[in-house]
Amino acid sequence: MSKSVTYQSTLSYYDGPEVIETNDAFHDPYIGYAITSSTTAYKFLVVRVPTTSLVKLRLGKIDLLTVVKDFSKYGWYLCETDNLDQPITLVEQAGLNIPEALLPNPDTFMIEQDEESDQVLSEALSRNKFVIHLKLEPTNHHLMHQFKLCDYTDVLSKLNSLIVTAGKSGSQKLSHNEKSELDLSIVAPALKGSVEIIVESTNINEDVFEPNGKLVNAMERIDSTISDVHGAYDLQILVERYGVEFAQKYIKLLKVLVRSEADFSCSWAEPNFQKRSGSSLVFKKAKSLIDDMKQHANEVLHEVDLPVKGKFVEFKRKTGTWGLETKEGLVVGVVDKTERPGKLDGLEVGRETTFHCIERRTFNHALTNSKSTLILKYFECV
Repeated sequence: MSKSVTYQSTLSYYDGPEVIETNDAFHDPYIGYAITSSTTAYKFLVVRVPTTSLVKLRLGKIDLLTVVKDFSKYGWYLCETDNLDQPITLVEQAGLNIPEALLPNPDTFMIEQDEESDQVLSEALSRNKFVIHLKLEPTNHHLMHQFKLCDYTDVLSKLNSLIVTAGKSGSQKLSHNEKSELDLSIVAPALKGSVEIIVESTNINEDVFEPNGKLVNAMERIDSTISDVHGAYDLQILVERYGVEFAQKYIKLLKVLVRSEADFSCSWAEPNFQKRSGSSLVFKKAKSLIDDMKQHANEVLHEVDLPVKGKFVEFKRKTGTWGLETKEGLVVGVVDKTERPGKLDGLEVGRETTFHCIERRTFNHALTNSKSTLILKYFECV
């Protein structure tokens, strides 16, 4: 049995990709590690892994051998490719146990306590503040000299806006005199093929980020979003979790990354952290997300139950529309075509009633415009 996957990113590299992440047609993640390599082709052993385990692997919280042993019992595959930009065919192998000779070395972690991790933790400790290490890396290193400063500052601006939105609780709104700022402090020069900066939190309004607690929550939400959102339909979960505004800000960040054709990584730490946290988003995934959102624009992305209480005004059988006069004004909805005959028979105009509805919302691909429709399920007279 075989299946096709597409390359997403390289988690470990030494004279060639050693550990790679791929996705199948349903955006389920697979981890592959090199078992042989040559100048012309790579051969990988591949297992499917849950998103939560993939995140732990990326952050160095579990090693590669543990992941492979835990999930190879659900099936394991071999593949050979000389071009990671093309679809990769996985061939399922017989048996649940991987031969010992093909297992990865013990204690193989994707993130060691490397120079970058030391730097983030050191900065957090020395400044006694929350810090973020942001890196942009053009997909084509030969075009580094064409990397626009405005693109980088735009990423900073969009990330700052996303963090502030992620840090707000459900219904919390900022007044005009409340501000959330991130003081930017560059502590390392740009490296070849990348642009790096350390971002330090300062002057954070207490009502928004108490003290750094909500900032940590905000960054965790951003990390989980990067990990969990693979296509347009995942936006429904994102909207339900964190609201439309957060989803809009995330899309704006994606668009900047697509325009600048850059991979994005973000590491962060508090002074009391023993290890940095963070996430990364490759240009290829960002572009795929934007393309998928455009393709599925104006499809239903949000649906919730909503009761509406008021005086029954009218029902137009031909169009299926109805009206209730509520304290807030006239509310209009529809009855599904299949249920129009007899749905509101016997309900008198002017009668106090509660309409139990489904609120169905559709969005354009940028989530900047939406259309809301109330669909009546049933009613109760008061």
